[in-house]
Amino acid sequence: MNITVNFDSLEEMKAFAVALIEEGAAEVIKTANQTAPTTPVDPAPVQPQQPTPVPPTQPAPQVPVRQPQPAPQVPVQQPQPAPQVPVQPQPTSQAPVTTSTPQYTLEDLARAAVPLQDAGRGQDLMALLQKYNVMSMTQLDPSVFGAFATDLRALGAQI
Repeated sequence: MNITVNFDSLEEMKAFAVALIEEGAAEVIKTANQTAPTTPVDPAPVQPQQPTPVPPTQPAPQVPVRQPQPAPQVPVQQPQPAPQVPVQPQPTSQAPVTTSTPQYTLEDLARAAVPLQDAGRGQDLMALLQKYNVMSMTQLDPSVFGAFATDLRALGAQI
């Protein structure tokens, strides 16, 4: 069960709470007595409390309880499916991608090594030749030209 109460001011809410407490206290005590356990309990004697006198006040105004109104029903239109337009594949005019490794010549490698030599990287070039167990690029096996070109790029050559 849900009960919703709306107030227009704090004073209105306070007045409602006071009225609820004054009128509802008797109901709470009556309900508690009806559901109390029937087993005898030996409670300590309790001194009856005298109610604290409450100065007379204005009677609490009756607060109307507003019942929630159901939300208005709004008709929902079902979306119409979009017309199906056949999609035709667009012809592609892209050039095929080459996946083979570029072929380098001895001249390509020499042309890339010259700027490194001019920049004072001769020792790096000699170390690279030693990696391939040769004393000059003319002794390189053509099967390692691609790997040698990669190593030249690592040194900064443009190839």
